[in-house]
Amino acid sequence: MVEPLKNLEKFYQVRFEAAQAESELGARIIDELNHKLSDKQYCFFGFGHESNVKNNLILVAILTLLLFIPTFGSSQIAEQNMDVKLSSHLPLLNASTFLNIPTTDNSEQACHPSIIDFRNEYNKSAWHGYRYWMAYTPYTNGSNSVENPSLIASNNGIDWVVPTGISNPLVHYPGSPSFNCDPDLIYNSDKDELWLYYRFIDRAHGKGYTRLIIIQHDLSKTTPIDVYINSTLTNTSMVSPCIWRESSNQWHMWAVDTAYPQPMMYSHSTDGIMWSPLERCRNSANQDPLPALGYHAWHPCCKPNYKEKRVEFLISANTLGHSSISTCRYLFYAQCAMDNPSVINTPLASPILIKSSGTTWDNNIIYRSTFQIVDQDSVYIYRIWYSGANLSINWHIGYIEGYLGTTYTPKPSAVTNYSANNTITLSCVPNPILSEAKITYVNKNACSVLLCVFDLNGTKIKTLFDGALDAGNYTYDYNTDGLAKGIYFLVLTAGNEKHIKKIIKL
Repeated sequence: MVEPLKNLEKFYQVRFEAAQAESELGARIIDELNHKLSDKQYCFFGFGHESNVKNNLILVAILTLLLFIPTFGSSQIAEQNMDVKLSSHLPLLNASTFLNIPTTDNSEQACHPSIIDFRNEYNKSAWHGYRYWMAYTPYTNGSNSVENPSLIASNNGIDWVVPTGISNPLVHYPGSPSFNCDPDLIYNSDKDELWLYYRFIDRAHGKGYTRLIIIQHDLSKTTPIDVYINSTLTNTSMVSPCIWRESSNQWHMWAVDTAYPQPMMYSHSTDGIMWSPLERCRNSANQDPLPALGYHAWHPCCKPNYKEKRVEFLISANTLGHSSISTCRYLFYAQCAMDNPSVINTPLASPILIKSSGTTWDNNIIYRSTFQIVDQDSVYIYRIWYSGANLSINWHIGYIEGYLGTTYTPKPSAVTNYSANNTITLSCVPNPILSEAKITYVNKNACSVLLCVFDLNGTKIKTLFDGALDAGNYTYDYNTDGLAKGIYFLVLTAGNEKHIKKIIKL
């Protein structure tokens, strides 16, 4: 038998380490509430780090985890055609530290990552010896004088090097007042080339350009090409283009117009160079997607999800009325249907990531990100690289992984076993658990039953029951005294069905 959570081994980012998750995450949640309410001149409870309120803070963190982390299992399979809408979505935990990014000025300060994972996206083991390729720009203390597109590579997504044959920066401009920015990296599979789009802002002449450098199969590079965008907008007002190459003659681009309220814009092309007029994106209610939630879009990134026939976005954002880079404190998830690319919806109505609190590396700004969608046969796990800055304006790139609760369509064979006449249910009371818990499960047909407990790494902690049962209602008294504090999963397998339920040990 295949352990049902084994494939999640490297991809569950949430770690319920009691001290950190209870105090640090709780503080960030309250910090976010205070930030939102301050604009409306309201006041929230003054939870802090003092010892006399620590128990309250722990309780807030635990209850928030319990209420907001989505539970997944057979019930979600039954509702596969419904969008997962989390009105109170728990932010992912921020990266505890940043990655060491090789930069030409040796500062390791960098921003605006754009990553290709050749194995995950193209079923290729590597390109020129590396699985991951990243375009980024150095951004030492926010200086545009070094903001020049560069390339690095990795075989694990964590340790990055400048590959042999690549000389950074790929294009150089001394900056101030004009500068380069906003790279986006695309693989042209027909030509086995990397296409790197970026922006050049010519402030001296009041112009802006979207440009393209092609890294050919032998790692030689072309001179920059000006990409033509037939737009009524002034080209300087468009920031952070992100591109999806659907086929050799179907290309899609999204960007943000910096004019209020910073709407998302869409364009398409047949060759990746000549682009259609930009059109304004709307959601299904004919609203600007992020302003409808009370936020400005700033820097988007995109990846296709071919199985779900949608394009997915992570978008750095700031609250309405704050339109500068220094107020980008949030990362949002959005999506559009592949056959309707200008209609962008936000099924997760709250940020998936917010700036951290305390003295951490990303306690001021959350900026442009890049990501990979990993299909785990029951859920999508998101691998996210994001840029951010601290209060000293030191810019870095961090890495996290997590489950967002996005809609997952199971394989047809996984659906056929779920019917009105063959249904199992699983519950656990109380949850969270202090010591004793009563697990109740119901199966309508006689079958073999396996009930196990797994941790967040996909490791089986204990088998609670393994045997044949007749149809009926069953209970299991579970003593958790030997179980460490944290988040676990009950996995019930009855015949060909599986049900997974999250539990929390206090």
